Amino acid sequence: MIFLRNLFLFIILTLNSIVIAKTTFHPDGRNFIKSDNVDFIKLPSKPKKSFYKLVTTNGLIAAVYDEQKAYIETISPHIFKAYDSANFVEPFLRNVAITLNSKPLSTYYKDNTHVITVKYPKVVVSYFAPFTTENKIFYIIIDGAYTDVQACSLSYQLQKTKVIIDSVLFKRSNNQAEKYFLLSYTDSLQTDNKIVAKAKLSLVKGGGHLLNDEINFMKKVFASAKMPKEISQKQKALLEQSITVLKMSQVPQQEVLPYSRGQIIASLPPGEWNITWVRDNSYSILGLDRLGLFKEARRALSFILNAQSGHYVHYMFKDGKDYGIGVPYQVSVCRYFGDGKEESDFNDDGPNIEIDGFGLTLLAMCDYVTRSGDSLFFKENYPVLSSKIADVIIHSIDSNNLIRIDSGPWERHLPGKQFAYTSISCAAGLRDFASLSFRLNIGDFQKYRNAYKKLLDGIHSVLEVNNRFIKGNAAAVDSNSFGYFDCGTLEAFGFNLIPDKNLFRSHFNEYESKLGVEGGIHGFSRVNKGDWYDTAEWIMLDLRAASALHNFGDQKKARYFVNWVTDQAALNFNLIPELYDRKTSLYAGSVPMVGFGAGAYAIALWDAYP
Repeated sequence: MIFLRNLFLFIILTLNSIVIAKTTFHPDGRNFIKSDNVDFIKLPSKPKKSFYKLVTTNGLIAAVYDEQKAYIETISPHIFKAYDSANFVEPFLRNVAITLNSKPLSTYYKDNTHVITVKYPKVVVSYFAPFTTENKIFYIIIDGAYTDVQACSLSYQLQKTKVIIDSVLFKRSNNQAEKYFLLSYTDSLQTDNKIVAKAKLSLVKGGGHLLNDEINFMKKVFASAKMPKEISQKQKALLEQSITVLKMSQVPQQEVLPYSRGQIIASLPPGEWNITWVRDNSYSILGLDRLGLFKEARRALSFILNAQSGHYVHYMFKDGKDYGIGVPYQVSVCRYFGDGKEESDFNDDGPNIEIDGFGLTLLAMCDYVTRSGDSLFFKENYPVLSSKIADVIIHSIDSNNLIRIDSGPWERHLPGKQFAYTSISCAAGLRDFASLSFRLNIGDFQKYRNAYKKLLDGIHSVLEVNNRFIKGNAAAVDSNSFGYFDCGTLEAFGFNLIPDKNLFRSHFNEYESKLGVEGGIHGFSRVNKGDWYDTAEWIMLDLRAASALHNFGDQKKARYFVNWVTDQAALNFNLIPELYDRKTSLYAGSVPMVGFGAGAYAIALWDAYP
């Protein structure tokens, strides 16, 4: 009998389950599995390796390396997905491989930079697109003994675009050598057919030190960034890699399409969201502000303020109603094509017409000016900020003191609902815009303060349920219906819009119980009753939860969320994904995420370790 009992206990422990007294909550956020007689506490999922691709780009040209296949999967002439509505960006080379008889020993980003490093038994291969030369050339460098390096060549699959490839060998001391491969292309936008020849000449004149120059360039960016002092080496590594991701995701001034410059895409390849959403762009700016990378933040704001928008002043839907913005506006109702023109994703239910981006842009602008001290930028752009952004929000306030129906943060197309996140974002944006206008003594700040208070009143009166939590949208009545609970509501506390600690605690507890995910980690899905995508664990929401917890003094739990994301990323090239699988916590969705990943992490880390 004793033997059987011990065997039973051994099996239970082997399955990582512990028999405990009946309960439904544990302070460290672990999940419980109920049975008829006892509850089993499910130990947190361990961080695991589940992603195998790395990206390198200088914002001009992008390449994706596949660790499992040991080759460059694609090299593309731009980081964004589409030039315009009719033309998508296509790779100019595929399956670029080094001719070696051995398999890689390890693959990683060199010192958390954009340089992909692959170690073989006899050589080391580096892949990167250069920031220091700011051109559309992809480099592959092979380092090792002279005879081993000299024997290396490339194989690849040509595409429709004309490709230019050359190489140069540098002899080093002790019979060592470096071989540089230079890969570029020509098309209707990149017409310089001597681009590789000129780069090769420059490389030779410089002695072939471009690899070191690139690593040093990014290290200088790290050195210029503001980082929390009391963070672990693992957190610092992820923060540095997040800085690199933010740098790689912004289109530089050298891009031939003038209105493209400055935009920050939502996800780098191989993630499919290599498109600039207003929402993701705003979180990227907020992250850059925390890091003190103000030049990059200003350029991202300038992109929004100069982009070609305003195409949805009116839009007649199939129900005969006009869902357009109704007045001239500057911020896209959804996202942008690569050429900087406004885009709205269409399906059978029409376009996405979103209004939260107006509030988020004001929030990002005011955060930038407050942290950088660049009041001149604010004053120079005040006419557009007031008339085509802030006034648009006021125009959009409905009779119940909430923002009118729109497509919402999760892009539900038309006809839409009065989403809580939209009113929260717009209220926070108007609040900061009014406050900064007052401090700088410019414009009618009282008008915007009154509008902010009106929205705040609407949030309390229409969306607050029994003084306990904020529901997802104004029309939601049945708590079991889709979207009644929407984790975007956390921003009421993440943006410091509502200072009520009791409401925050009850709201957080309610949402933990309704939108907490399995897999052993009590992270958040975005809405209740959704599909696999809705109900997966959203890393952006985990990180924003950490910031909200910090705002209300719960540093321990804020750090719990930050450390969970950190530990996962440490095993996956320090890249942050869009999602974790709900049950396994494996990487899912687009990787790497930028505003919803790198930017949100920078904010959360600063909040958790101020």
